[in-house]
Amino acid sequence: AISKTGDALKEVGGSAQTTSIENVISGFQQVNTNARNTVKTVNDQMSALKRLIQLVTDYNYAQRTGLGDTEAIKKEIDSILETYPELAAVVTRTSDGYAIQKNIVKSIANNLIEILKVDKERLSIQLQQIEAQKKMAVMYDDNKKRIGEINKAISKAQEFYKSLTGQTFTIDLSSYNLTSPHGGLAKLAPTSQTKTPPANLSKTTSEAQSFIAETKKQFGDIIYVPESLLGMDIVNTLEYLISILAQQRRQLESKLSEYEPYKANIKQLETLSNENQTLINRIDQQITKLTTDLVKADVSATKATKEKELANLEKQYKAFKAEYDKAKSSADKRAYGKIVTDILTQLANLYDESATYLAIAGDKTGALAASKSAQAYRDARTELHKQMEGMSTTTTDVLKELRTTINAISIAVKAGNEEIAKRLYETAKSQYMDLLIKQYRGELEQSVIKELDGLKKSIDGYTTRFTTDETATLKQQID
Repeated sequence: AISKTGDALKEVGGSAQTTSIENVISGFQQVNTNARNTVKTVNDQMSALKRLIQLVTDYNYAQRTGLGDTEAIKKEIDSILETYPELAAVVTRTSDGYAIQKNIVKSIANNLIEILKVDKERLSIQLQQIEAQKKMAVMYDDNKKRIGEINKAISKAQEFYKSLTGQTFTIDLSSYNLTSPHGGLAKLAPTSQTKTPPANLSKTTSEAQSFIAETKKQFGDIIYVPESLLGMDIVNTLEYLISILAQQRRQLESKLSEYEPYKANIKQLETLSNENQTLINRIDQQITKLTTDLVKADVSATKATKEKELANLEKQYKAFKAEYDKAKSSADKRAYGKIVTDILTQLANLYDESATYLAIAGDKTGALAASKSAQAYRDARTELHKQMEGMSTTTTDVLKELRTTINAISIAVKAGNEEIAKRLYETAKSQYMDLLIKQYRGELEQSVIKELDGLKKSIDGYTTRFTTDETATLKQQID
C-alpha cells in the first residue's frame, strides 16, 4: 500500500489530480487497516501463548496433586494449539504432563515484535506523507488569502490610476516575464508615453506614492523594480505595479486547482493522521508489554502454582493439627505429629520459594510476607518436635501409628489431596519397614505379626495408585 501511495503522489495536474488524492487516501487507509489487523493478530496470539503457559502449569499441578480437571485443561490446550498451530512447538509432552520450551516462547515473541516494528516503520513513513498532504491543504488557504490581498492592492492601484489619468488601466501580461535577481517578477521597460494627469486630481500624487511604497513593502517578495525603471513617473509605476500583481495572482490561481483536492479532503487527512499516530502509539505499547510479559510470564505462572499448593497445604495443616490436638494416646499423637511435621516442612519450603519468585517479580511486600510465613512454619515445626520428644514409644505405639497413617491416606484420597495422600503412603511404607525389621529380629509378638500382615495388605491396596507404571508412561510419551 505504501508503494501504491507513492505512485499516486507522483500524479499531478489536470483531471488526474482529484484521482491522485483519492488514490493517496485509499492507500493510507489500507496501511492503517493492515496495521490494525497486525496489532489484533499479535495481541490474540500473545494472549493465547500466555494462556497456554498457564494451562500447562495448571495441568502439571493437577496431575501431581489430583486437584483440578486434567481432561478439561487438556481439552483447552488442544483447542489453543488447533487455533494457533504455530504455538505447537511451545509445549511438549512429558511422563508427568507438559513442558514449556522457553526458547521457543522467546523466539515467537521476538518474531511478533519484529512484525510490529515493520508495521510501525510503514506507519511512520505514511505519517510523513499525510503531513505533507496536510501542508498542501494549508497552502491552499495561504494562496487564497494572498490572492485576496493582491485583489485588494490591484483595486486600490486602479483607483489611483483612474484618479491620476482619468482612464481605466487594461492589464496586459504579455510584456512581463517571470525572472528577477530575487526570483520575483520583473516588467520590461514600458513603451507607453508618460501620461499627463488632469488638473482636478481627486487623489494627490503624494497619496499615490505612499500607497506604492506600502505595496512594495507588503509584496516585496514579488515586486522587483529594475534599475532601468527607477526613473519612471508615478503613472507608469502604477501600470507596472498592477501588471506584476496581476501576473502573480494568475500564478497563485493556477496553484489553487492543484491544492484544492487536498483542501477538500483535509478532514479525512486529519482523521488518518490521528489514526496513524494512535496506531504507532499502540504498537509501541504492545512492544513494551510483550517484552515485559516475557520476563514475568514464568514468574507469574510459578507464583499462581505456589499459591494453589500453599492454600491446599495450609488447609491440610489445620485439619491434621486439629487431629493431633484431639489425640489422647501417645501413639496417635506421634502419628499425627509426623504428618503435621511433614506438612510444616513443605509449607516452609514453599513459602521460601514464593518469596524468591515474588522478589524477582518486584513485589517486595509480598516477598517479605512470604519469608516471614516460612519462618513461622519452621518455628511451629520446632515447637512440635519439642512436644513429641517426651513421648515414650512401644511396639504397640508404632503399630498404632501405622494404622493412623493408613487411615489418614484414605482421608486424604477422599478429600482429593493426591500429593498429601502419596506422602502418607510413603510414610506408611517406612513405618511398615521399621516393624518388619523388628519382626525379623524376633522382637514382635505373634498377634502383632498377624496384624502387621493385615496392615501390609491395606498399604498394598494403594500401591497401584501411587506407583508410576513405567510401561504406561513410555507408551503415553510415544503416543
